[in-house]
Parts: sequence; C-alpha cells; structure tokens
Amino acid sequence: MKNILVGEFLVHYFQERRKGKFFEKECNRWIGQAAFKREKLFLLTVPLPPLAEQKRIVAKVNQLMTLCDKLEAALITTQKNRRRLLDALTHSG
Repeated sequence: MKNILVGEFLVHYFQERRKGKFFEKECNRWIGQAAFKREKLFLLTVPLPPLAEQKRIVAKVNQLMTLCDKLEAALITTQKNRRRLLDALTHSG
C-alpha cells in the first residue's frame, strides 16, 4: 500500500484553531475530558489532499512558523532596546 498521509500534515490539521475547538468539544462530549478514545479517533473523518499537496502545505506552514519565530524574536529585541533607551533618557534627565 502506498503512503497517503504525511504525519506532520495531520498534526497541523488538528492544531488549527477552529478544528481544535471542535475536537475539544467532541472529546468532552465523548468522555468528559479533552482526550480521544481510540475507538472514537477511528471514526473521525479527515479530508486528505494528495500526498504532494500535503507536503507542500507542511513546508509552507513550517516556513511561516519560522518567519513567526523570527518576527517574535525581533519584537522582543525591539522591546528590550526601547526599554534601554527609555531608561537612558530617564537617567540622563
């Protein structure tokens, strides 16, 4: 049987915010807590794009997450620099 699923695609699929809320609600309905019973997990329907498209989606999500990490680091650096400048201005006056 040929491979039809990129595991990382499935992880991203379940982590997507709207789906996460849906699955959390379903989990609570099934067993009263945010966890999946194995039997119920097999009943979930997950639309799978072709393997090449899954790989493209995973690569794009990873690329965007890397960009988000860089932007977050830049924001932290900017905040630190702003704090240093403000401290320097208040101490010099």
